[in-house]
Amino acid sequence: MPIPSPNLCSLARRHWRLRAAIVAAFCAALSGQAWADQTLDAMGGPGGGAFTARCPDGELLAGFELRAADDVDAIRPLCVTAYGPNSTSAASDSAWHGGDGGSPTYVTCPPRTSPIVTGMYVNFEGARTVIINSIHLFCDVAGDAQLASPYTAAFFDGPAWSDDDGFFAGDPNFHGGTQRCPPGQVAVGMHGRSGVWVDAIGLICGESRLVTAVKSIGRVGTGTPPPPRPPGWTICDSARDARERNSPAAPNLEAQCAASKTPVKSIGRVGKPTPDTGGVPMSLCDRARDARQRNSPAAPNLEAQCLASGGKL
Repeated sequence: MPIPSPNLCSLARRHWRLRAAIVAAFCAALSGQAWADQTLDAMGGPGGGAFTARCPDGELLAGFELRAADDVDAIRPLCVTAYGPNSTSAASDSAWHGGDGGSPTYVTCPPRTSPIVTGMYVNFEGARTVIINSIHLFCDVAGDAQLASPYTAAFFDGPAWSDDDGFFAGDPNFHGGTQRCPPGQVAVGMHGRSGVWVDAIGLICGESRLVTAVKSIGRVGTGTPPPPRPPGWTICDSARDARERNSPAAPNLEAQCAASKTPVKSIGRVGKPTPDTGGVPMSLCDRARDARQRNSPAAPNLEAQCLASGGKL
């Protein structure tokens, strides 16, 4: 018996004729069921050995890290935990599949608007050996509100086929294919075939799960950094990103962002005498606390300076 699509609860919520109580009972009945993964066909050539790279339970696919030159030499999935429709963790570690050639590059969904992979277009080419040359990703939000955009949001394109060394002599065999996860599901991993290069890849689709109880943000002791930030990334971008992820670093980053934008015109108190400290100078953080207690307009600037200097309020 086929397992029902996980978007049934979403459709019920949106159906205006259903009363809230009925919808709640329906969704509660479905919540205990596990949605089966669906493995889409691998697109590419017939060479290489089979591999499967599913994300850890509860994580979703955000894109791929590649090693590539003329074609894709190696690939590994970038899996994240989704805390909200467009709020995700840094990518977890995963194994490489393919050869040792090529240079590192990324093809990842936009983290602030549509962070999760929902489909993929792949171009593969060659005569004696057919391998992956291009990867384009369809992306959307996490959860059950996918919009199924007709446009790809991230891509990698290798150089067009040529026969300078005669290795691919004959018909270049250009091929391309598109696949999408079923409605209500998103990509939760990948599979395919690889050897010296990546010969074929396909998506594994599953439940678009959000994590609501977050006890720890980020990775501990993995030693692998997250994907590089886009050019022009600022301390204020880091602050917004940390706030979206409920990171404990958010307040300090926000203070540094505010300090970088607002020139400090006064570090003293306004309109009231300085308290008697017995001749001992007040520290910057003491001044900030005192200003906050008095609702002084200088308080925000002083607090920003205190936090930016490594102090505590």
